[in-house]
Amino acid sequence: MQDLSNTLFAIHNTSALNLNKTLDLGGFPCPSIAIVKGSEGHTGYGDISIIFPMSTVDPVDDDNYVYSHDAWTPVAPTIQCEVNRDGLSRLKAACKSQLDEKCFLRFGPEWTCLDAQFIEEEVDGFDGLETLFEKNPFMQLLYLKSQGVELPTLQCEEKTEVHTATLSPIVKDVMSVLSCAEMEELEMLTRPENISLKENVARRGEIYKKVTDLTGHPYRGLQISAAVSSILNAGKVRHYTEWNDAEFLHDLSEKTDCETYRTWLFEQCEDIVNRWGILNDKFPYRDDGSRRSWDYTHDPLTLESMTNVICQRKNKGDLLNASSFLFKYAAANRLYSMEDIIKASEYLEVIDDETDMESIEHGIATMAEDIADSIRKTHSVDPLRDNAMTAIIEAAMLDTKAEMRRCLEENQEFIHLKSDTAERIYDLKEYVNSLPTRYLEAKPHRAVGLDEIGIVMLPDDKLELRERLENLHIDVLEYDHTKPEMRTELLKSVSYLGMTLPEHTMTKTDSHEKEPEKTNEKKKQKDRSM
Repeated sequence: MQDLSNTLFAIHNTSALNLNKTLDLGGFPCPSIAIVKGSEGHTGYGDISIIFPMSTVDPVDDDNYVYSHDAWTPVAPTIQCEVNRDGLSRLKAACKSQLDEKCFLRFGPEWTCLDAQFIEEEVDGFDGLETLFEKNPFMQLLYLKSQGVELPTLQCEEKTEVHTATLSPIVKDVMSVLSCAEMEELEMLTRPENISLKENVARRGEIYKKVTDLTGHPYRGLQISAAVSSILNAGKVRHYTEWNDAEFLHDLSEKTDCETYRTWLFEQCEDIVNRWGILNDKFPYRDDGSRRSWDYTHDPLTLESMTNVICQRKNKGDLLNASSFLFKYAAANRLYSMEDIIKASEYLEVIDDETDMESIEHGIATMAEDIADSIRKTHSVDPLRDNAMTAIIEAAMLDTKAEMRRCLEENQEFIHLKSDTAERIYDLKEYVNSLPTRYLEAKPHRAVGLDEIGIVMLPDDKLELRERLENLHIDVLEYDHTKPEMRTELLKSVSYLGMTLPEHTMTKTDSHEKEPEKTNEKKKQKDRSM
């Protein structure tokens, strides 16, 4: 069989659920596609691999963005579901009628997952419902009930205890300074229903100051409040229920078959979803506080609308809440030709030592923070945003020192720009791009059609999906679902979809002995325009 260590493949991994939704849409809206060496394969992000011909990611098409490693690219818009209230009511009724009352008593907060508004606001993505429900004890118990499996029993024991005040130094101080009436007043003032009242806050402050002044210790108010509570509760009997949660949840997990459970969950979720839509930017509430309609706050979910939303965003990710750990992703070089891809492929490696890689990434973040410290103003103009780090990351997205310098100059309202800042950012970007990477990231800024699929590799237990793909005349290769490593081996049989690298390519040493040259006409034109 052919050795694929010198062959590049374009692979998009996904789940059965997401692939089915993609087939519903009729294509992939701006998918992230990994470019990898065939010998290493690509098995993360889902158990289904879609192999595209390399022409799908060829940068000769201006809409095909390719980066030197995992990049900070625009993410898909928020996809939410409109809940079928009747279907949800049936599901909740099934839980209430068939399951143990004690579970409702103990896991009450988990019941909020079955609230229509909660689902509509919290779920994001086609697999969001399954993810939301996956660890929900009510859903797990209902599943076991439907499978005829004996349900685990939630054990509990009623207990009592006598509260004793530990005579810590602060308790002793409070007892020596405050009268019983003052302690009772303080306890009343710290109740949640009173805490926002101005007079209560003022009175509480007086009592705190009395303790602090008389004892000479700068106790915090919460410490004093806790001490008062301990004193007043001393000798009282507390009745409580002790639940054996750990054993119950363990038994629940042991009895739940993950694969069949997710299939069952999918069926339940189908019954409670009316439709899916794209969350837009319109304010969801009316002046009277009531929530606006689903149609007002969501756009129709189509391949065109999904693609348009993503393409309207920046070439890379949102700069809000930029942090030093994003520098690595923002610094990914854009590759403008297949020649650039071939050069960048020299850095494709299997990264065995995750700890070492994490240490390197932490070092990158530290160096980015050092640059930010050198230009950061004392006070941020926007309290929700680190202006210095935002400026650095924005500059790191650019290709040249001159572009970086102009970007920083445009941000001088927010930063103290230094003469060497652009050069430091450029050098750090060069260092980031000299590190090994698992894959190059392609991000077409277009809809990738189903007709561009070379082949789909999927587990042999996805029979319905296989049939659907074959009906669409999409070629399929199966692998043993118990042997996921087989996916990489299967690449040997589809070598025609890959691109064989030249025998003699630039070495890594050569690549960072000098500043990378603009290797194609597109970049040359870019330089002449500067």
